[in-house]
Amino acid sequence: METPFSDILNQMEQAVRSRQVDQNPVEKILIFCSVQLRLLHTQYRSMSEFSLLEQMERMRQASFDYEDQRYKSTKAVLDYFSFLNILNQFGRILKSRYRIPIPKYNRIKFFRNKVLEHWETYTEYGHSGSLTQKSGEPAVPSISTSIAPEERKKIKEEIDQILATYSISLEIKNPEVVNISDQPENVEKIYLALEAIDQTLSKKEDGDYIIPGSLTKLLFKFGFPTPIANIKEYSNELVEFLKSKLNI
Repeated sequence: METPFSDILNQMEQAVRSRQVDQNPVEKILIFCSVQLRLLHTQYRSMSEFSLLEQMERMRQASFDYEDQRYKSTKAVLDYFSFLNILNQFGRILKSRYRIPIPKYNRIKFFRNKVLEHWETYTEYGHSGSLTQKSGEPAVPSISTSIAPEERKKIKEEIDQILATYSISLEIKNPEVVNISDQPENVEKIYLALEAIDQTLSKKEDGDYIIPGSLTKLLFKFGFPTPIANIKEYSNELVEFLKSKLNI
């Protein structure tokens, strides 16, 4: 199966092989990137196995298997998280060793640290929510625990109160909708608000975050923004970025 990483991966691996045959030194960054892109390519293929439309169609049939549906939906969420974990590692090493920050690295790192690593600090329930998927593209999960529109309205007001202390306003589309990830423009607006508080979305020297924990807790209820709302679009962006940096 072809993925957005297929072409650049083939080019990198061919370059590595040809230089080894010619006994020319192979740049470490080229080998490192080819290994990481192979992981992303494999994970992308795994993510592409899930079809939300197919699952919905089976739900309308008498042969619907609830356990199978739950397994595939859970796997789709785990696939997304695994994709981010690979990107987080890839981005961290590229930045620290080669001073090359991949697109949206700060957001990926922030999401990974809060949602995947230390969620128990902010919510009792861990990962919960639904999935959204564009036809023919990998699914993206939502992270939220609040469903009722009235409850979500109240949470949004609390979020606005915290942001107001930083002179930040957050106008998003259909705030009563549970799946924030289904509306990429909302994801972008939430992250821009967070970055207005702290551009790097990182820890301070004392190990704490500038982003207040009270705001993070509310986002777990209202909808924690996924750093990548469209996997295919981001993957293409990453490939073009690497081509420009590595002169491929």
